[in-house]
Amino acid sequence: GLGCSITRLTLVDLGLRARLFLFAVQRDAAELDFTIAVQLLAPSTLAQLSGPLGHLARAPLGLAADLLLPRIVEDALQDREIWAHRVALARPRLLAGDGPLDVFRRWVQQFYAPPT
Repeated sequence: GLGCSITRLTLVDLGLRARLFLFAVQRDAAELDFTIAVQLLAPSTLAQLSGPLGHLARAPLGLAADLLLPRIVEDALQDREIWAHRVALARPRLLAGDGPLDVFRRWVQQFYAPPT
């Protein structure tokens, strides 16, 4: 099935906000595809800084995201063992902020391979 993780990050001192999107799709018993994306929002005041952060802030945000993405991918790959041993639970324990999992599961059915 489809796995989805959205992480919101804020560097309060800099006013920089980022969202990280990780999507996982099981292709077969041994293959899992990951798609990783990053979205950045930097305030104009960040460009006034000197040094590497100011230089990064003055670059187009797409370029900044491209520079950060390899580090994000590296961090995500540290969880390979967790993904390799995951188990689908029919009724997982949920926290209050986990949202309507049943709605999500019905929606992702369109991505499942037909049963054989």
